[in-house]
Amino acid sequence: MSLALGAQGGESLTEAVGLFLAPFLHESLAFVGGAFLVQKGVLSAAACTLILLAGVIASDLALYGLGRLARRHRRVAALLPAGPRFTGTLDRHLAWLIPVSRLVPGLLFTVFTTCGLLGIGFRRFTLISVATAAVYTPLLLYGVIRLGDAIAARDRIGAWIAILAGLFALMTGIKWLVGRHLERRGSWPHPKAG
Repeated sequence: MSLALGAQGGESLTEAVGLFLAPFLHESLAFVGGAFLVQKGVLSAAACTLILLAGVIASDLALYGLGRLARRHRRVAALLPAGPRFTGTLDRHLAWLIPVSRLVPGLLFTVFTTCGLLGIGFRRFTLISVATAAVYTPLLLYGVIRLGDAIAARDRIGAWIAILAGLFALMTGIKWLVGRHLERRGSWPHPKAG
């Protein structure tokens, strides 16, 4: 247990469980909380990464499952597009859509529940989601920890402004790239009105 817990023992276990559950509420804040626990010595970076990874994967599967449950409801099923055209398009774009959903605020919940709702294969969804999370989780946690170190060392408002400007530029760039990709490939097919 020395890998996972700091000197506090039982208190650390409670915080580790909380960290596992945090992605269910808000994934980005879970990483900030994890970085804080690493900085305070409550968890090691390796343990924090593993706990966050497990929480991220579990929350991804929960969102997919939520979509599957909604699909079983008679009224929801009646609103779903008939035929495999829309589902096939989503399935073809899944390999890039899941990573983009992790980076663009607001997409994760919508995309992951839609995958379950439209019946995207569970194994395919899980494989792409786990592979993406396995790369994304340690990189983002490392970035947040380093960012915290930089802010603590400088203790200036300029560092915060630079960080926010960088995040805004990153999100704007991703949005532009996704828009360009969709323009080149044509718009997503719309289900025909019945």
